Amino acid sequence: MVPDVSEDEGFALALSAVLALLSAVRWYKPLLTVSLLGGGGLLRAVLFLTPPLGLAVLWWVLKTYAAPEVREGPEYVLLFILAGAAWMGLAAAGMRVMDISFRDDAIENRNPAAVAVTRGAVWGGMLCFAGANAGEGATIWTTFFPAAVSTGLLWFLWFVLACASRVSDAVTIDRDTASGLRLAGLLIAGGVVLGRAGPCCHTAPSGLLDISFAIEHFPLFLPSFRPPADATIPARC
Repeated sequence: MVPDVSEDEGFALALSAVLALLSAVRWYKPLLTVSLLGGGGLLRAVLFLTPPLGLAVLWWVLKTYAAPEVREGPEYVLLFILAGAAWMGLAAAGMRVMDISFRDDAIENRNPAAVAVTRGAVWGGMLCFAGANAGEGATIWTTFFPAAVSTGLLWFLWFVLACASRVSDAVTIDRDTASGLRLAGLLIAGGVVLGRAGPCCHTAPSGLLDISFAIEHFPLFLPSFRPPADATIPARC
């Protein structure tokens, strides 16, 4: 048991370690085992570096903006780094809800649009989690709860976008890199806005105002993903 942590914090640490390990295996196993015949080495390298870069941002937030107990306590930094790794794994798995597969589309099909969306989804989820670590909190659950709210809302907005446009087909079928980059940018920007709202969404109205701002301005992004006039839009909802 790591010293200076409570029983529930020890449970969260153990659970985060298990989920982080499973996430790492699920992420890196296909990157290391799927054949590189036919190319795709550069895309593979980009995906290989995605989780470490996300954890580097999280570490910077923890050491800069987290509560003093977290900044000065290596056991808490370890806890939240492991939880952040698990969070990115859950974000990658959640792409399936939007009909985009990390393994099938990004790795096996060597689809640059899917690679961009994968990075955007993983980093967007990470930014929601990192933002929830900023500031003071009574317990570790005042980090996990707003992080879950922010990430869930980000995925809900993504789902609305998928229903209102054919962005998933543009990424997986058309392999349109521009659509993938726009969607990745939207997810990262959403992670920044919702992550900033996370620390105060359960204690003060300012967080709710930030979240309502994101929802209010989300429709402005829809024209960027509007399909051609003669396109057939499949029913997704």
